[in-house]
Amino acid sequence: MSPNDVKFLVSIGLRALIEECWDKRVMLLGIVKDSQSRYFTRNYYGVMRHTEVYESIDVKPLPWTDRIVLEDIAYTVPEITAPWSTTEFDSCFMTLHLDKVQGSNEIKPMGVRGDIVNQERLFARSLAQFFLRRRDDKASPLMGHVIFIDRLLHPHWDVDLCKGVTVTDKTDENYIGNIGIIQPFLHKDNTVDNPGQRIAIYFLDTLTRNLFPEAIGHPDPLHKADWGAKTVGRKVAKIIADSAISFIANPLSKTLRSTRDSIKR
Repeated sequence: MSPNDVKFLVSIGLRALIEECWDKRVMLLGIVKDSQSRYFTRNYYGVMRHTEVYESIDVKPLPWTDRIVLEDIAYTVPEITAPWSTTEFDSCFMTLHLDKVQGSNEIKPMGVRGDIVNQERLFARSLAQFFLRRRDDKASPLMGHVIFIDRLLHPHWDVDLCKGVTVTDKTDENYIGNIGIIQPFLHKDNTVDNPGQRIAIYFLDTLTRNLFPEAIGHPDPLHKADWGAKTVGRKVAKIIADSAISFIANPLSKTLRSTRDSIKR
């Protein structure tokens, strides 16, 4: 099977899982340690300021990631206690962002390569922290990393939050634009009730047992998945290293060029 075959089977399985969760009202959650994401502070917040959902303030380019920004806020604001989370934002903002139109200074919402945008109103993302302990005798608090949470949106309790805002690059009736009209899920602030997120945070906080010091603040499923992936990685690394024996045993399988390049001068 080729990588494309595997991707096809995974996509079919994921679609079937989503349909089954909707039918039986099962909450589907994904948790991930993603230290490089800037979807919340750059993509989501930028587009929402552009559409006037949030106040338009002067924000300089942030030379950091979502996780660093939020951990710094938790570090400096003593009123924050764990577990805490950001408001949820639509997963379409993984691709939907603000950018300049080529050849001009006009800024408008765009997708990848201009017109490719993730399906909106399917998954909601948020960032949460499940361990934060402050002590008077310590200069800095003891905290776990901020992690990313994906939640499958349900028509049973998320329908009201899927009608809050419209994002488009349409300039007039005759020009549809590259992305057309997008109506993402919107959870504006903590004054808006979001029962789906409250249930998800309760479940994950219950699963955060803090039994391992190297995974403090991580829900147990995330730690076990990370543990398993590293174990498999070590085993695969040995298999790959051992496979070099066959090439050494059969020198004719190497070309003259590769043999010459492998000899250090």
